[in-house]
Amino acid sequence: MTSKDELRALADRVEGLAGPDRAADHWIFMATAQRDAANYWHPTEGHRYTASLDAAMSLVPTDAFWRVGHDGEGPDPSDFRADVLLVPGARHIARSATPALALTAAALRAIAETAE
Repeated sequence: MTSKDELRALADRVEGLAGPDRAADHWIFMATAQRDAANYWHPTEGHRYTASLDAAMSLVPTDAFWRVGHDGEGPDPSDFRADVLLVPGARHIARSATPALALTAAALRAIAETAE
């Protein structure tokens, strides 16, 4: 598993993206994949965390509540905001250009909180 600091740095990188990024998808996969599970990386298929809201949702911890919306606040009022609330735990917020990017970044911050 990746360290808390590395996960937070990855979340910051994702939050700053303007759109989908396959290199970022690969780093997210490498940081979050279960080493003993039947996971694999394919360069053109699947694991499109930065492009797909469904894929981003797969990163949200199972014991968390989440939401994505547009609140018109933040540095760029056109950005989307995602909140991931761990129970028990803290709320993790991210703002980015797309709902998938925002949720992916917030989920990575929540994963970082639970990382050992």
